[in-house]
This record gives sequence, structure tokens and C-alpha cells, in this order.
Amino acid sequence: MKTLNKPETAFALLFLIAGFSICFLNDSFVIPIDAFLRTNFLQILEEKRWMFIITIAIAFSLYFAFRVFRLKAFYFSNQYHHLFVDHPIPMCIIDEASGKFVAVNKASVSLYGYNENEFLNLPIGHIRVKDEYILLEDDMKLGTESIKNAGIRKHRTKSGEIVIAEVSLSRVTFRNRSCIMVSANDMTEVVKRKEQNRLAEEETARKQAFTTYVLDNFPVDVAVFDENHRYILLNKIAVRNDEMRKWMIGKDDFDYFARKGSDLSNAEIRRKRFLQAVEGNSTEWIDQHTVDGKTKYILRKFLPYRENGELKYVYGYGMDITELTMAQLRKEEYLRKLETMTFSTSHKIRPPICNLKGLVSLLESECLQNPAIADIVSSMQQSISVMDEFTRELGLKLHEFKEDLSIQEN
Repeated sequence: MKTLNKPETAFALLFLIAGFSICFLNDSFVIPIDAFLRTNFLQILEEKRWMFIITIAIAFSLYFAFRVFRLKAFYFSNQYHHLFVDHPIPMCIIDEASGKFVAVNKASVSLYGYNENEFLNLPIGHIRVKDEYILLEDDMKLGTESIKNAGIRKHRTKSGEIVIAEVSLSRVTFRNRSCIMVSANDMTEVVKRKEQNRLAEEETARKQAFTTYVLDNFPVDVAVFDENHRYILLNKIAVRNDEMRKWMIGKDDFDYFARKGSDLSNAEIRRKRFLQAVEGNSTEWIDQHTVDGKTKYILRKFLPYRENGELKYVYGYGMDITELTMAQLRKEEYLRKLETMTFSTSHKIRPPICNLKGLVSLLESECLQNPAIADIVSSMQQSISVMDEFTRELGLKLHEFKEDLSIQEN
């Protein structure tokens, strides 16, 4: 039956019907025509043969031209149909008057989970989330526009899953009706990745802010260098002046001390220590310098950092140990005084006590007949013994205390 719809087939059938009708008509109609054809047709045909030939040629030309045009129209129509049906972006056609689905493509069926028949029986609002119902009416109003970008909208699938889609609309004519073609580009994964990236960036920024806060408030000079001993990072404790700290990035210690107008020998010492750290040995030393007439002692250290055996950075820190150093010096002075006291106890106090013990022994041998003097001598002897024992214990305690201090220091 589809063959009968083709114009060239219908034309051929009409021609056959007309021919058969002439053949089966009564003689009263056929005989005059026959007489005409016998007497005049050949003459007319002879006289106007080129006109007949041209007419037949034009008829055949029109026939084939019409056939080619129809085939091309069919091809392009079929091509556009497949372009809609097989397009990878979900698309649907909605009747502008009734607001109902009249066609959907395969991508829409795959995305939303409804088959084509289910789609054609759904109201358009069924695929929208409740929070965006108010936006639907405004989205569907194209007005004088032929194309409209509605933006990002939330759609709902048959299973209830939320799909984030970029919606655009255009006015089309479909089956002789004014319709709106809606494309819904699924942006769910893109939006999720953007949200994940945003959260990751916020987390990174939070960690960086926390790291910066810790570094800037850490009571130790902290610096990071590249493999050429140039500054990459400095905390505020290392250099409190913000402009100077920014200036130092990309500079080395020779630039720093030259700008300060200081002796470059300190920079040479640091470069030597840095090279030792680069060679694989962490190095530590005490940096002594004078600030406002006061001597300061800074404990400094370089630590190399490597990835897969390759040097990436060198960390450096400096800890102000001035108070600790001064306490150490005071302790050493105290130990010297304690040592002097121990020496005095051992070598200056004990000899007189020994002499007194000897004199008391002589007095005891000379005054045995005098009981009063003997009691005095006995009391003196006991006192000297107590003093001798005390000096022994004092010397021993002082020695033990000195040894304990030395052990704690080590």
C-alpha cells in the first residue's frame, strides 16, 4: 500500500485507467475518435512531430525531476529524523498548545528511564523537581524568540534520581503543529566534579591557611631553599618585615647580607653548611651575632628533602637559644665556684682541723691529772671530730653535686 502513495506510481495508474477506459467504451465514442485518428492524426503528427517529441521529452523530464526531488526530500527528511532520534543529547518535542510530549529521542529514553509510550502520556512537569515547578511555565514561554537558553535545571528520572541538565529550547514545526524542541544536556557529572573541585580547593586553601598560620606563629625561624640555596619560603619569625620577606624570595644569603650591609662571612658560613646538607649530611651550628649591643645565640640547622633520591628542597630552621646559652654560661660559672668551694673544703679547712686534732691529743696527754682541763680537752676533741666529719661530708656532697650537674649537662 505504501507503493500507491508514490506520485509516479499514481501517475502511471491513472494513465492505465484512462487507456483501459477508452478501450472498453462503446463504439459511438470510439468510432469518431478512430475516424479522426485515421484521417487527421497522421497528418497532424507529421506536421507537428517535433512539438510532440518535445512535449513527450518535457513530460519525461518533469517525471524524473519530480521523482528525484521527492527522493531527495525523503532522504533529507529521513536524515533529520535520524539526527533527532539518534542525537546523543536528550531531546524531546512538546506541543506548544497542549504542553504534552509528542516525540522523544533515544537519549531521553535512556536518561529518564521512561519508554517512548510512557513519555507520550506524561505531563511535562513530571520530569521536573517540585522546587522548580514555578520555573517551568516561564521556561516554556519563548515569546518572539526562536531559541532560548533556560540554563541549569533539576530533572527527575523514573527511578527518582536527580539529574542536573542544561536546558535549551527552540520553536519548530512538527506534524503541521507549532511545537517546542527541548534539549537537556546532562551536566550531572560535570556539576559534581566542579563541586568536588570547589570543595577540594577550599580544603587546600584551608590547609594552606592553617600551615601559614602555624609557620608564622611557630617560635622558630623557618626557611625553605631550592637546590641553589635561594629562598622559597620564609615565616614571619625569620623576617618580620613583610616587604623584606617578599623581597628575599628568589634571593640567597649573599643578597640578604649585602642588602643589610653586614659582613658576608656569615653568608659564606651558611653556604658551606648548606653544601654539606646537599651532600646528604644534616648540619647544625650556633650562629652568634650582636643586635643592639647584645649578643644573641641562634641554633641553626639544614635538612635536605629528597623525592625518589632527587634533591627537591632544603629546610632550614633557627632557634634563639640566647637565654639557654646564658643559663649554660651561668651554670658553668656556678660550677667553677662550686669547684673552688670544694677545693677550699678539701685543702684549706681540713688541714687546720687536723692540726687542732693533734694539739688536742697533746693537751690530753699533759693534763690527765687535772680533771677540769681533761673535760675541756674532751669537749674540744668531740667538737673537732664533729667538724672533721662535717667537712668530709660537705666535700663529698659538693663533689657528688658537681658530678650530677655534669651528667645533666651531657
